[in-house]
Amino acid sequence: MKSLGHVISTTAVILMAGLLLAFSILIYIGGEVLLRRYVDGRLLALAETVAKIVEQHPNIIEDSDEGRRLVAPEMMQGADARREFQDVTHSIRIFSPEGRLLWKVSDMVSQRSIPDNLLEQVRLGNTVFEFAQSPDGTTVRHLFISIPRYGQVRYILQTQSSLRRYRETLMGLVILLTIGSGTMLAAAWIGSRWLAQKVLRAIAMLSAGAETISGSELDKRLTLESPYQELLQLAQAFNSVMERFQRNVESQRRFVDHAAHELRTPLTIMQGNLEVALLKARTPEEYREVIINNLEQVGRLI
Repeated sequence: MKSLGHVISTTAVILMAGLLLAFSILIYIGGEVLLRRYVDGRLLALAETVAKIVEQHPNIIEDSDEGRRLVAPEMMQGADARREFQDVTHSIRIFSPEGRLLWKVSDMVSQRSIPDNLLEQVRLGNTVFEFAQSPDGTTVRHLFISIPRYGQVRYILQTQSSLRRYRETLMGLVILLTIGSGTMLAAAWIGSRWLAQKVLRAIAMLSAGAETISGSELDKRLTLESPYQELLQLAQAFNSVMERFQRNVESQRRFVDHAAHELRTPLTIMQGNLEVALLKARTPEEYREVIINNLEQVGRLI
């Protein structure tokens, strides 16, 4: 037979586990979306900055070596800008409208040309995001935008950022949610056990008090001091049942006493008649009278 306390604790933990699982999944999905938006926003901001630089200094693309010397100082004038550049983007590349690589800062994922379908989307003026894999297996986020000149697409700019910190942040979030959920489940188990014992202790007191009531103590009533209204109602209900039971038992006792009295009188008369008839020999008519008298008493009994 299952223990009520065990059922309460198990149910509370299962319910808490389900809520925590749903909450953790929601937090993870929300965190992943926000992190991706953050990475995409930083990539887009950097790409727009580089695009403005290229528009203002179009000559840097013509000569790759000169371009390296001009763009880097332009983009990283201060310590904050250098730190932001290193944290967000590991590679910047510029392609021709046909997809030929013209200029680059560094190579994280080897890519000499852009797929035709992606190239067509960028030429139409769309901002395109995509994922790629670096040689070490790290996922990389790509951003492609077009750089116009005289109303036409002059260059295609690609910026990319490693998602290593993105993945590390998500893994840290998973670890934090796991530790937090485990702690809350342990607290839920301990708390539910304590609450179950506190509630069931009062029920155990009622059971123990009920077991002490014997047939000679039917007027005894249970008293319970509890802050819970439901337990007080249970004690009152038990006392009400005991009152009705006591009244029924007393009624049965009165009935039994009355019935015993009603049976005792005719049986005593019958016994006296038979004893008198056996004291001496009687005539048939005297025996007949005794029999008739006893028949009257039997009729009364019936």
